[in-house]
Amino acid sequence: MARNEKILVVDDEDVIRELMIEILSDDGFEVESAPNAMAALDILQRDGSFVLMFTDIMMPEMDGIALVREARKVSPELIPIVMTGFATLETARAAVKEGAYDYVLKPFSLSEIKLAVTNALERYRLVNENARLKEVTELFKISEKIATIRDERELLDFVLRAALERVEAARGS
Repeated sequence: MARNEKILVVDDEDVIRELMIEILSDDGFEVESAPNAMAALDILQRDGSFVLMFTDIMMPEMDGIALVREARKVSPELIPIVMTGFATLETARAAVKEGAYDYVLKPFSLSEIKLAVTNALERYRLVNENARLKEVTELFKISEKIATIRDERELLDFVLRAALERVEAARGS
């Protein structure tokens, strides 16, 4: 079953990357991988369509927590999940503070990875649905207000103010 969601796997261990690709590809996800944080950032800058990113915490040059911070700058909607074999409360807190959605301990099981993906995708769906509902609600309020305005000049003024507010512009005509 092919899915639309793209997942990036970042780990300096080839075996882990290959295992994650196999697990996620078998579930129909499009998966890319990177051996380090810099390669991952290059991929994210080139292709902003990734929904999830699994990253190891302990990597040379840039660790996974710093990668989460930098990746969120490049792709704010990205849902990062960190993986580590060296779990401490401190690393878990740091990961969450930087925006990690979940924390998976190595060695992980197939069910742990699938559960993390399912939960993260549900969060993604809810965030997108919430944003869509917010937009629909705003449009409904605007249309209700427009329906009550009888004066053409007042209507044009309202439409201009609503448009300026919507695009966060200071001026318009």
